[in-house]
Amino acid sequence: NQGYRRHEIGYLKNLKDRMDELYALLDHPKIKILGLVINTIDKIMHNTTQGMQGMRAEIEVWLKRGYLIELLNLLISKGFCVYLTSDHGNIECEGVGKINEGILAEQRGERVRIYNDQTLLHIGMRKIGKDKCFGWKGIGLPENIFILLASGRNAFVRKGERLVTHGGMSIEETIVPFVKVWKER
Repeated sequence: NQGYRRHEIGYLKNLKDRMDELYALLDHPKIKILGLVINTIDKIMHNTTQGMQGMRAEIEVWLKRGYLIELLNLLISKGFCVYLTSDHGNIECEGVGKINEGILAEQRGERVRIYNDQTLLHIGMRKIGKDKCFGWKGIGLPENIFILLASGRNAFVRKGERLVTHGGMSIEETIVPFVKVWKER
């Protein structure tokens, strides 16, 4: 929508495993825009067992290996204007109990449940407790969609279980960075 043609735009997901494809795109004379997805931090977040502190430690180890700096330097050296962002943030939560509704929920997340029946939403609220979750009717959602959100730093997992997750409405989960990176001359 910004005046670029499809053959001027490159996109790679799971970048770490596709470096040969990245080099081919960088050497392609018509490529003007690249969308690159590095899944490493998301994978760390979903597999962390030591809470936010453990996640930070794993990210620090990954950063010290230099992959991200090398990638940024490569892109800048090839004349690209580089922006870093994320699809979501995350927080450390504590489980308040699982909702075992089987196939009744349209989507089952650790911080949100999406139902197509309001009765199911209310059953989930009663099971977990109204002090630990709430129903939300989002503006613009279809009328037959009902959202159950975990409140505060709660999650719909085994009671007492601690995890780093996303999908709720906390500021940490909804605001994401958007950073421009450049090399000073």
